[in-house]
Amino acid sequence: MEEMHARLAKLPTFSLVARRGALYQLTPHNQGKLDISHVTVPFADMLHMQRTLLRFKEKGFDARRFFGFERYNIILSPVIFSEQLTAGISRADAVKVQDVGLKEVTLSQYNQIATQLSPNFLVSLTEEPDKKEGGLKSNKRALTKARDMFSKTTQELKETAPDVKVLAPVLLTKFQELLEGHIQSLLQQNVAGLFLYGLSKNDDAETRAKRLQEVITHLPKEGKPLLFLSGNGTPEEVLQCTALGVDIFETDYPFVHAEKGFALSFEVKMPEETVEGERKQEFGRNAKTISLKEEKYLRDVGPLVEGCECFACKNHTRAYVHHLLRCDEMTGFVLLTIHNVARYSDLFAEVRKHLSAGTLDRFSSWFLST
Repeated sequence: MEEMHARLAKLPTFSLVARRGALYQLTPHNQGKLDISHVTVPFADMLHMQRTLLRFKEKGFDARRFFGFERYNIILSPVIFSEQLTAGISRADAVKVQDVGLKEVTLSQYNQIATQLSPNFLVSLTEEPDKKEGGLKSNKRALTKARDMFSKTTQELKETAPDVKVLAPVLLTKFQELLEGHIQSLLQQNVAGLFLYGLSKNDDAETRAKRLQEVITHLPKEGKPLLFLSGNGTPEEVLQCTALGVDIFETDYPFVHAEKGFALSFEVKMPEETVEGERKQEFGRNAKTISLKEEKYLRDVGPLVEGCECFACKNHTRAYVHHLLRCDEMTGFVLLTIHNVARYSDLFAEVRKHLSAGTLDRFSSWFLST
């Protein structure tokens, strides 16, 4: 418990999304070189492994140790941003979860399987309306079921898993009239945190800000619960949503870019002489990356990104990683992942520093214009 509080002292931060119980291209050994504090485990993966988890429990084996996640705060969630893993059904105590096809899972089954991993945070069971076709009825049902399931899960885990913090899922619905009553009912239950989901990959910065503001406006200024956001995790999103009050970002942003052969190359150290207000914030811009698959890096013996102190940049060259990627050699993706997670961690370190110093707006303006 003390370790969990120590990790939470570094906010805002990010939570990397695991795939089938592993962090993309990261072994326990090379994870140790990186500043990772939180991991999000999709429930669909645990459903896929439920027989293995049951055997662990029977044998007294630590599932967190098996996955190599014992050093992290684990957030177990039925929903993630990158793909739709749940679907709605009319039954009040169940949803459909992606396994091999969609499988009906009751709240009782969800809690039993989920707690076998001993997560630090458990997002209570919820369903996702279709992002294209979801209307008022399906959004209302999702919010109603989320509220009722959160209440039941909180009561159940007080007895069976008292150390697990239950997060209340909040759908960032376009139907604003549904939100106020939903959030107020959650706050009356002394909720530890809100897990905000439902953003679309096509949402622009203005839409994203509007959705978040519709939730935040109903939260108390003092004693605000932790806010977890399921989103793209782009640097632009991080800067914008940190300013709005988000604490932890669920993301696979560093992995997705490594998988495509991209190294994150944005600058994170703002020059001291930068003048406040001299640049306008434009949250629609994309952060810098370089594609090391490009032919121009064939003989480039410089580090992946100049000035970067990560293991990959200090020990390997662009030409070497380019060669590995062209050969589809796994080591290339491993090195890119190490670099991208390190660069992403550096960004959050700077965000925390400027948030504490009251200079986040100036940092955001500088970052978005470089």
